Formats: sequence, structure tokens, C-alpha cells
Amino acid sequence: MSLSSSMHDSAGLTLFPGALDQLKKDRYMIMGADVGHPGPGTAERPSVTSLPPRQEIIVDLREKVAIAVSAFGEKNRGGPVAIVFFRDGVSEGEYSQVAENEIPAIQAGIDDAHHIRFFPKFPYDADEKGNCPAGLVVDTGIQSPFCTDFYLLSHSGVLGTSRPSHYIILKDEISTGISMVFSR
Repeated sequence: MSLSSSMHDSAGLTLFPGALDQLKKDRYMIMGADVGHPGPGTAERPSVTSLPPRQEIIVDLREKVAIAVSAFGEKNRGGPVAIVFFRDGVSEGEYSQVAENEIPAIQAGIDDAHHIRFFPKFPYDADEKGNCPAGLVVDTGIQSPFCTDFYLLSHSGVLGTSRPSHYIILKDEISTGISMVFSR
């Protein structure tokens, strides 16, 4: 995908100069969604994007996001550092309903695409099977743009490369910050 560094509105004004150049500096994933409904009088035909007729919520968004994030990771040799998701076709009366349904679906789709593995940088950092040692915590460099999270390699791999668990902090009532929890 190529990004143009200048975009113009209908009055010919330049919008957000330099913003697209900033997005080119790292692995930002830009997604957008709109729903195309059939014309009047065709109530039995479904809307485009696997929707029942006249429904604005994208019901299979989780699966679509997981597929897109996985494809992005394969093509770019790493997942996105952030995702920008544009949504069109939503009336003001539908904002909260779309947000309540689609934001969690996007987050779940990102989690479904989790194929993260960690490898030791140097042989002396590896365990006897060549994996990172059990107890490894990674809380920088690959965080979710939506929430506080971390990865924990809780045990040694029996066979092959160990898969870390992905933890999301839903609520932090003591505000310790994630680095304080893991400091030695």
C-alpha cells in the first residue's frame, strides 16, 4: 500500500500535513469499514460485509480483523505497532452502539492473531532447549495500543518453541504500573 503525503478536502485545503509521513516511519496498520446496504424495496437482500439487511454493526468484525492483522504481520515481518481504524456510515444515533460492539471485536481480533514467540538474542541467554528461560516477561516494544498488557513465558517448552501467555490488565486499582510488579 502506498500512502500519499498530501490529501485535500473539497475546498482544496491540505489536511494534516506530514501525518502520513509519520505513519510511514513504522508498522502502522490502517483499516477502514463501511457497510453498503441494498437499495429501497430489497429488504430480503443482505447488506455487504456479511450483515443482515439494514444492520449497521459488523457482526464478523473479529474474524476479519484477525485475518487482516495476521496477513499484515506476515507481509511486514511483524505485527502493527498501532492500528488506525476508520469507520464510515454510522449515524450519530448509532455511535455508542457501534463503539460498544465493534471496539471489543477489534481488540479480540487482534488477540486472536497472536502468534508471538520470543527467541534468545544470544545462545547464553537460552535454556537447554534453546528457548528463552521460563519467567521471561516482555512488557515493552509490542504492547497493545488499546490497553496495558504484557507477555509471560511461564514455563519451559517441552518440545519446540514456547508460546508466551498474553495478559491484559483490565483494571489497576493500586496504580503500581506494570514495571513495578516485575522489578527485582
